[in-house]
Amino acid sequence: MKNEFVEWIDTFTNKFVKSLNKIEASRELVNFIGEDKRQELRLMDMQNKYHEILKIFYVIQQTDPDDKLVTIEGLHPQMQKI
Repeated sequence: MKNEFVEWIDTFTNKFVKSLNKIEASRELVNFIGEDKRQELRLMDMQNKYHEILKIFYVIQQTDPDDKLVTIEGLHPQMQKI
């Protein structure tokens, strides 16, 4: 019984993998080739921007209250760049 069950699972898994391969190769998905990589790169870019923003907030937070406006104005070009 155990061997039959394992064989059934193997057969099902192989059929499922083959069906996924057909889906990935279909014409409807041709526009999405490489989309995973593009989204990964976008995510990495967003993470980098987030870290840059955190650095700016940290600098502003560490600035004396009387100098905050000058600091913010000085960081404005950097904020615009992000």
